[in-house]
Amino acid sequence: METVAAAHPPRSAFLSPLITLVVAVIMIVEGILVFLAARYFDKDGPKAAFAAKYMEVDLGQAGRELASGDTVSMYRDVFMVKIVLVLNSNYTNLDELRTLVEARKNLLKDIVSTVIIQRKSDTELRKPNILDTLRTEIKQRLNQELGVSKDGQEVVEKVIFPESKLPAKH
Repeated sequence: METVAAAHPPRSAFLSPLITLVVAVIMIVEGILVFLAARYFDKDGPKAAFAAKYMEVDLGQAGRELASGDTVSMYRDVFMVKIVLVLNSNYTNLDELRTLVEARKNLLKDIVSTVIIQRKSDTELRKPNILDTLRTEIKQRLNQELGVSKDGQEVVEKVIFPESKLPAKH
């Protein structure tokens, strides 16, 4: 009889690895389901929170040709900036604010082009700090045009130039 007992292991010892495997598979499936449920309810994740506090309006490019320092040359220098307005993140409804600015986009671009850039002399547009000067002037002038909120906040928080073509300094 001793050989029969040794040939068949006890049932509890045989089922133990099988039960462990089943429990492990159930835990893995449960983990995947929790992960998928979390993704479903938080579709945008941390990006959404950041996006809600930051909004831009692209006004496009503005610029003009500048006379070259050489009167004989047919070549003209180009001054060009791509203007992007960063809207004030302290507003409670940034989508509404963006709609307001988008509705007046062509007017704002015209102000930047004709009132600010076209009125600058070639010498001013060649200065090393021209981008800083333009940032300040554009922000002030466009906030003047757009007005302020009920609590005195400006619409445009910042002006950025993601692209620019500056003339050579003479």
